[in-house]
Amino acid sequence: MYTHFSAGFGNCGELHPEFERLMRRLAKKTTGWFVPVATLLDHLRANQKTSVIANAELARMERRWFVSKLCKGTT
Repeated sequence: MYTHFSAGFGNCGELHPEFERLMRRLAKKTTGWFVPVATLLDHLRANQKTSVIANAELARMERRWFVSKLCKGTT
């Protein structure tokens, strides 16, 4: 799960109490691995066979990104 702390999640560096309560509730319901993003990225880098993205995969990702930007512009 990923959360971008934008409007409504907190105020002046403090999490909104309801948001914090719900995140703690979610954490108790799962056996997830809750780590900072830097830890996750280090883990992925250490366990990855290569850091090169194939041209076809890169093109597919770029198309998906571009289409998502076009769709957001039309709504």
